[in-house]
Amino acid sequence: MYRFSVLKKFKGEKIAPFYFLYGEEEYLGRLVLEEIKAKLSNAEQWRVEKFDLKNLSWPEVIDVAQISQGLFVSRRLLLLSGEYRDKDEEKQKNKERKKSTGWSLNKPDKKAIEDYLAFPNPGSIISVLLVGEPKRIEGTSLYRFLKSFSPGKIVLLKLQAFPEEKKKWIHQEFRSRGKTIEEEALERMMELVGSDLNILYQEIEKITLFIGDKNKINIDDVNQIAGWMAEVDIWDLEEHLEKGEVAGCIKVLDRLLSQGIKEEYILHQLAKALKNIFLGKQLIQERKSQREVFKLVKPYLKENFSFYPQKLASFIAAVDGLSFAQLEAVFQSLKEADIALKQSGLPPEVVLENFFLQYGQIRGTT
Repeated sequence: MYRFSVLKKFKGEKIAPFYFLYGEEEYLGRLVLEEIKAKLSNAEQWRVEKFDLKNLSWPEVIDVAQISQGLFVSRRLLLLSGEYRDKDEEKQKNKERKKSTGWSLNKPDKKAIEDYLAFPNPGSIISVLLVGEPKRIEGTSLYRFLKSFSPGKIVLLKLQAFPEEKKKWIHQEFRSRGKTIEEEALERMMELVGSDLNILYQEIEKITLFIGDKNKINIDDVNQIAGWMAEVDIWDLEEHLEKGEVAGCIKVLDRLLSQGIKEEYILHQLAKALKNIFLGKQLIQERKSQREVFKLVKPYLKENFSFYPQKLASFIAAVDGLSFAQLEAVFQSLKEADIALKQSGLPPEVVLENFFLQYGQIRGTT
């Protein structure tokens, strides 16, 4: 199994009484937890107890952790997991519950943790897995408080993997299944589904299943299998977005939603397309030619493809048609759409159609 750099930090380390794992790669968090369990002596005597971080106060967690091992009590690994939410939303929910939870600590929470870590129970390990943007999590009162303790008491671990690590991991995962994947196909797979390790793992499983007895995976295989059956529509959506064609975007959006494609996936594809445009503008500023820029941003699209001129033209139209200031406004609009999808309760088609209309106004095409 490929070992990510975050796992290598555990080599030779003693088990700590408290682990705080945070970041956007939940898959890595699960690997770290497996690493912790593998280091435990008499692992069969340890029982994993799972808790929802947002619905459990710290004094309650500490009460469970302090229960001594006995005839009918196993050693325990307490796993507190949660997804970091917007701070304003969390404050409102805390106000409704009239207590502080999870990553928003009050004085009783801090005292409970501090008292416990002074004399931790050797029969318990507390582990927190908080999924979200690292910088935002590092701004929470929980992170700042835990950071004040020595590494011997609390291990803080950011769950991140570099692009090259992910590529090596993908190669290793395919090899473990008796397959190999061409580099061009690997790049295409990551372009289609993104770089989240959870999603990539699912795609590896799916490609392995559908490829059958074939041992070598090429870009045509990935184009046929990876991502969603609606990938052609995703390409159409990207092209309409690049051309500033709002009506076309809304038409494709309706098709995608009717096929059951999740709004989160559509939002992810929109963000990726806009980031490509931003990168293209930066590269143009470095005096690279249009074809050089296109090759760097979309390396899987080769010049011998029949649709290459069409894709090049639509991409350059977006690079030339949007200023950096306009792109910043579009990114802000997309962020607002993301928040609305999570919090407003409005139908996805309403939220996303509104984004496309705002995009057209910013672009000047509506």
